[in-house]
Amino acid sequence: MRALIFAASAALAACAPAAEEKAETPPPPAHTQAENLAALPAWDDLREAGIIYRALGQEPGWMLDIHTSRRALLVLDYGERALRFELPYQYIRPSEGAYEANADGEAIAISISNGPCEDVMSGQPFPERVEVRVGARTYSGCGSLIYNDDPHAQREG
Repeated sequence: MRALIFAASAALAACAPAAEEKAETPPPPAHTQAENLAALPAWDDLREAGIIYRALGQEPGWMLDIHTSRRALLVLDYGERALRFELPYQYIRPSEGAYEANADGEAIAISISNGPCEDVMSGQPFPERVEVRVGARTYSGCGSLIYNDDPHAQREG
């Protein structure tokens, strides 16, 4: 009887996956709303953080920060979602067409046009209108140059 139990145990062990096989590692957890919002510097700290452009919009609330290194952070839906990506250009110039990028498999297009814009929540005036497309969804809002070393990118305000 012991031999039969031993043989059955050995047969079951042979059918089990080898201990050397690695289990798939789960994807890293998504950032929380608080973490996404905390990644956006306060308005007074934008220059020190190397941000050259900020855009924002409402309903749902969103914000875009573009860094001097072409890195961008787009926080959508009141902070529920954040996309990090790089833009193909160093400087932001309105009316030059869409800035296109890809983040997490989603196409992103950012269009900036000259013309006064007012944030619908705060009433704060901005010199430019901004439209951000993420996949099939479009977010509209306002934006402004914060800091830039390129004199051609500076605009009269």
